[in-house]
Amino acid sequence: IGISLLPFESIKAAIESMVLSNITDLINEKFYRRFTLSIRITGVTMLLLTSILYFGRRDVVASISSIGKSTRIFTQHLLGHIVIWIKQEDRQHIFSILLTFLMSIAFRLHYLSQPIRNDEAWTYLAFASKPTIVGLSVYTSPNNHIFHTFLTHITTVLFGGEPWAIRLPAFLAGILMVPAGYSVIRMLFNKHAGLLAAILIACSPLLIDFSTNARGYTIICLIYLLLIGLGDYIRRNDELAPKAMFVGLASLGLFTVPIMIYPLGSVLLWLVLSALMNDIGIDKRSFLKSLFWITLATALLTLILHMPVMFISGIDAILNNKTVSPENWSAFLSSILPRLHWLWREWNSGFPLLMQFFLTIGFLWALLRHKANANHNVPLVIAVIICCATIVLIQRVFAPQRVWLFLLPLYLGIASVGLVDLIKLTGNSLISTRVMPILSLAILITLGFGILTNKPGYYYENKQVLFDAERIALYLHDELQENDTIVSVFPATKTLKFYFQKHGFSTKYFNVKRLAIAKASLNRIFVIIKKPEQDIAYVFNKRNKQNNLSMNMEDYVQLGVKEYDSASIVSLRRKNM
Repeated sequence: IGISLLPFESIKAAIESMVLSNITDLINEKFYRRFTLSIRITGVTMLLLTSILYFGRRDVVASISSIGKSTRIFTQHLLGHIVIWIKQEDRQHIFSILLTFLMSIAFRLHYLSQPIRNDEAWTYLAFASKPTIVGLSVYTSPNNHIFHTFLTHITTVLFGGEPWAIRLPAFLAGILMVPAGYSVIRMLFNKHAGLLAAILIACSPLLIDFSTNARGYTIICLIYLLLIGLGDYIRRNDELAPKAMFVGLASLGLFTVPIMIYPLGSVLLWLVLSALMNDIGIDKRSFLKSLFWITLATALLTLILHMPVMFISGIDAILNNKTVSPENWSAFLSSILPRLHWLWREWNSGFPLLMQFFLTIGFLWALLRHKANANHNVPLVIAVIICCATIVLIQRVFAPQRVWLFLLPLYLGIASVGLVDLIKLTGNSLISTRVMPILSLAILITLGFGILTNKPGYYYENKQVLFDAERIALYLHDELQENDTIVSVFPATKTLKFYFQKHGFSTKYFNVKRLAIAKASLNRIFVIIKKPEQDIAYVFNKRNKQNNLSMNMEDYVQLGVKEYDSASIVSLRRKNM
């Protein structure tokens, strides 16, 4: 509260002394008013919370003690269950799971060091490579997946700014999806469906791509699977530890990307519907009360985690995402079916056509035969549809395909349930403990061969990628002179800046304001043109609009062209020079 009483100049000077350009650019009178108001509200809230904790300290200590005790019991129970599983489970089944997990690592390692994408470079340059406070507080773009940015900051501090180090958090979440998917589908259905689900998650080209993409989406996928597993446990057991874990994971998901509201809402709705359908193992009233406190605790913890963002960037920066701005009803309704079709195509991309057919049939069959295969009455898919459809209708916009990635492991898992059930109906001998692992391994080997021998279509068709960016950066470094300038647009600018910074080169050449120097001295312009969709006119027009310039090809003479597979470098000089 005392800080909020300081004058604007004092707060500005204090922040500028930290030498954080990402933050100092935001400091103005509007920032000062928002900052002081946020500080005062937070100060008063903390005083009230501290008072409550002080006067209720006995209850607080007792609750913390209960959570600690429950955590020990839950951990012992979990470890004991794993030991029993190892001792009693069929050896071939265990071998199949371990091999699937190892292969999932191999598939993702194969693509871990591929050229950096535009959004990855942006995340690293603007947030993860800066001091921790920048990534945790500056939300000038939804590109900052805050918790993921924090983890990326740690990995790059430890291992350097290599692409593989930047992608390490997404990579680890991606491989952990495999055992998480197996466990969840086994809990909700059966072990054979769990094994097939693990294989499909391990071999999904789209999940492999996002596991090697430095974004927060695989973290959301992993947290979603864990929340489903914890939710299933919570509906059958009244224990504090899994509830506390649920709150922690849900809050971290929301701290990563606000789109976590979709998966979190679907799990909470599923639990509510389960209670209404008497599909829980504890008292209904007590269970619904627990869900209320879980939701409230998640909201409070999420608010606390977002306080740095609210102080520096404001709550509007989080809530007003331009990529999900409401559309008019006509455009919105007419776009739903095409986007759903594109989403389905994206989920199946990279799988053989026959596998796509089997996955679709398996998914639909599993929905029809839910009661015969599931150990729960309320299909999770129903809760997903109700929750997501409600949010989409309220927002009046269908979010980009990547937002729905969290549903892909669930889709593959439910499709696995249907396929295993169809195999059962053809003859129980096929589902024996010996045959099913062999069949699953045959699928793993077949899909794995395609992954290792074919280029991932989603990555190589991605317009965010400039494949020769590092080679171009090295060439430019050797060619550039003091007054030269690089002119480029998406996706070249940020990817080239990344490789310039990686190799310790100066990025001053990307400052197009240097073009003004051309009137006083001889300087060249290196125009980066991404093939095949760009040309010089396109780059000039884009850069003119973005920086209020007036570059025109007629004012320049071409000096030369350097060709690469993915781009051309055209060097120019003003005619009057």
